[in-house]
Amino acid sequence: MKQFKVWVFCLFALCSVAVMAQEVTADDTGYIVKVGQMAPDFTMKLTDGKTVKLSDFRGRL
Repeated sequence: MKQFKVWVFCLFALCSVAVMAQEVTADDTGYIVKVGQMAPDFTMKLTDGKTVKLSDFRGRL
């Protein structure tokens, strides 16, 4: 039983560290990218199967 508690504690500690490492703080409005900054490029698959990137639309919108 004591070994089980140690394993549970270690698992909890590992998960806590992983969550803290990925934490990104947003500003008071909830956005991570500030006004005037470029949005990070990302890729998305559309419903018709095409793959598009945000950079494909840069300068058009």
